[in-house]
Amino acid sequence: MTADKEVSAKQTGFGLAPVIGLNYKLNDNFNIALRYEHIAKITLTNETSLDDVGMFPDGEEFSSDMPANLSVGVGFKPIEKLNLSAGYHLYFDKNANYGKKLEGNYVDNSEVMDKNFWEAAFGLEYELTDKILLSAGYLVTQTGVKDNYHSDLSHSLNSSSIGLGGRYMVTENIGLNLGFMKTMYTTYTKVFGTTYEETYDRANTVAAIGVDFKF
Repeated sequence: MTADKEVSAKQTGFGLAPVIGLNYKLNDNFNIALRYEHIAKITLTNETSLDDVGMFPDGEEFSSDMPANLSVGVGFKPIEKLNLSAGYHLYFDKNANYGKKLEGNYVDNSEVMDKNFWEAAFGLEYELTDKILLSAGYLVTQTGVKDNYHSDLSHSLNSSSIGLGGRYMVTENIGLNLGFMKTMYTTYTKVFGTTYEETYDRANTVAAIGVDFKF
């Protein structure tokens, strides 16, 4: 039970998802947009050469759908140098099939999904000077999985993210961008009867640098 295990497996699949969008610009200071992405039905196939854990049978096919999602975004410019934005995104997890296993058998998503996943985002950009642009954002997510969805290999946690950024125009046509993001996840503990429990937690930190070229 405590010996090292090895797995060498590749999973391949293909899916298509039509996307439709609508953008309405009320005036120079207010904009609203809608976007709907259809579900992508995907079947993955295992190509396994080594499987000490027995979890990836060679040639096995299983569903791994990408759920449909709906996004609503609003942009508002109260003053010349300030841009505000907000968005809401809903993922229709309950109607997708993620190929989730319980006790070794694939189950319908209704057995592991309680409600659909959603997230809300807020952001702002402020033009400090003609050369310096500052930005900040916040994102909150709420998962909809049931307790039996969670495992040490696959779990979904609520989270909050903050982002900071800036752009400096080195020349009229070249801009230097810097960004930072921190994501904090809500710890979740799953109790397995009276035997033991597992606690799931993580954190992400991202730093980015980029260059804009305008011709």
